[in-house]
Amino acid sequence: MNLKNKKQQTLPKLKLISIGGAGEVTRNLFVYEYEDEILIIDAGVGFPETNVFGIDYLLPDISYLVKNKAKIKGIVLTHGHEDHIGALPYLYDDIGRPPVYGSQLTIGFIKLKFKELKLNGRFQVVKPRQTFKIGRFKIETITVTHSIPDTYHLIIRTPVGVIYHGTDFKFDAYPVIGQPTDFKRIQEVAAKEPILLLLSDCLRIERAGRTPSEKDIQRRFMDEMKTTKGRFLLTTFSSNLARFQQVINTSLALGRYIVPVGRSIENAFQVAQELGYLSLPGYRLIDAKAAMTMPQNQLTYLIGGSQGQIDSSLRRVAENKHPYVQVEAGDKLIFSSDPIPGNEINVYNVIDLLMKRNVKVLYPEIMDEIYVSGHASRDELIDLVKMTKPKLLMPIGGQYRHMVTYAQVMKDVLGYRQNQIIIPDKGQFVEISSQGFKLDGKLKLKDVIVDGKGIGDVGTLVLEERRTLARAGMVVVSFPVKNNVIQEPSLASRGFVFRPYSSDLFNQAKDRLKTFVGVANPDEQFFKQVQRKMERFFYKQTKREPMIVVETIKC
Repeated sequence: MNLKNKKQQTLPKLKLISIGGAGEVTRNLFVYEYEDEILIIDAGVGFPETNVFGIDYLLPDISYLVKNKAKIKGIVLTHGHEDHIGALPYLYDDIGRPPVYGSQLTIGFIKLKFKELKLNGRFQVVKPRQTFKIGRFKIETITVTHSIPDTYHLIIRTPVGVIYHGTDFKFDAYPVIGQPTDFKRIQEVAAKEPILLLLSDCLRIERAGRTPSEKDIQRRFMDEMKTTKGRFLLTTFSSNLARFQQVINTSLALGRYIVPVGRSIENAFQVAQELGYLSLPGYRLIDAKAAMTMPQNQLTYLIGGSQGQIDSSLRRVAENKHPYVQVEAGDKLIFSSDPIPGNEINVYNVIDLLMKRNVKVLYPEIMDEIYVSGHASRDELIDLVKMTKPKLLMPIGGQYRHMVTYAQVMKDVLGYRQNQIIIPDKGQFVEISSQGFKLDGKLKLKDVIVDGKGIGDVGTLVLEERRTLARAGMVVVSFPVKNNVIQEPSLASRGFVFRPYSSDLFNQAKDRLKTFVGVANPDEQFFKQVQRKMERFFYKQTKREPMIVVETIKC
């Protein structure tokens, strides 16, 4: 055998799997696997589209990790956003309860989640520039700016080479809270150690230039609050502490009190104040119930529900169903966030409801100065590649079109070749060696759904039934059974037709069922026949397809 070929065959190889976060913005979970050891980076939730009825969250499919939990040595959380930490409480026990590492704020947020669910975890706070080992992975944290403080990029030193895991970031020179990006350390590492692979945020690759600084919003908040005669309300993501601090600063300057509304907002305030990330005199912070007795033009409400969630505080306020917050003419509400893809309809519905109540509503589509993204635009993404000089690139944290656009930009601007850029499907195995990469196999991943207290117990069939019910309602066919013989049925409907005006329709349906009267010992085949007959009948008569439920009642 050729010695050169033999050497190539024995090169150490690292397996990299995106269970979430490549080809989708949310559900971030990356698996680094070397021989008998697994390192997990992030464990976030996804958010269902509006046509997924009743679903709270989507979780990463951890079937592969459960099968290999003996290999899992640790989890590193890059920052405290839900799409990076929100799934961890739901999957932690199933993957063997490994140690969890993160910044002070990130660990503060995840501890609170565990406490709410009455879970225990093994948590370790790591500081900026700290190096620690998880099995044979040697990890160093690098401070970067994002829309939440204490966000880290990771230098992961592996047996195959150095990997830079560059999750959500932007290069904000003047962050409202926290430290600016540690450019010096990024450049030091790249100068001393060749970067084999850069995984980079790519969500805003379509936006030319640079993302504005968070500080640019402060002046607009002051202008808008000055001209507000009644309540001033702001909604954003509960983890956007910088935005909270800006509104707090403006409110203090204008003599307003701060009223957090909603469990997620209240929890974020609790953690952020305990850890010193928010500056607010205690006497200026009041709860929503106490605020009802105060002059409303002295109040600033920070309220949860920026994505228009059905059960959120903001939705209840918009529908005039909140017990402590009622809005009216003279009030002003600012949406300081963009809708997550799939949530646009919910957000605009809430805006409409608020405007019907004569509230002045400002949102990014009509006023740019009230929101800036936490993600790097094209020039910043190019800068990160220039600083790290990686051999290979892999865009993450965006949809497929963002990944493809990122690849094209790096080819056009920096001269990368197609065989240097990895664009895997979700769940695809990426085999990394010092010589390059190859795509090798793919996991079959499914949506794991959180619905109330149920985890994974709602599948495709249940969702299809919910769609059917929402689309055309249901008809229940009840057969009394006497001495094991079918008697004349009765029909009831919900969400199908207005029954008082449809008696002829249901009488005709009962006529179609007379052939089943007298059937003895009805079996499964009997139920299927009745269901098919009613489906055909109602579709022919109404061009609707209600769910048909057939039952027997002993008498």
